[in-house]
Amino acid sequence: NSSARKEQFYLVRDFYKIRSKIVHGDELKHDMQNVLETRYYNYQDTVRNVLLRVLVLSDHFRLGSESFYEALDEMSLDEAVRSELQRKSQRIWAVDLPTATDSGVC
Repeated sequence: NSSARKEQFYLVRDFYKIRSKIVHGDELKHDMQNVLETRYYNYQDTVRNVLLRVLVLSDHFRLGSESFYEALDEMSLDEAVRSELQRKSQRIWAVDLPTATDSGVC
């Protein structure tokens, strides 16, 4: 759903900002430290899901090809394309990958 996608977008955006601050040697402000401490495990799950979806896409398109990037664009804009990708990715989702919540960390 769109609210979950927005939440994921902001999560990735916030962690990218944190990464940039760290890489460039800037000090993390308290609010960024709080994001890092409280949302780290959500971010791990998000990255895991993105990587699995890229694997599914790379099965159908040559990774790095123009068609691969076009599929990414279509997936972000078209609910039907996104649903089809999710359906195709179910075979990978069947692999029981532990998450932070499974391990009791969250």
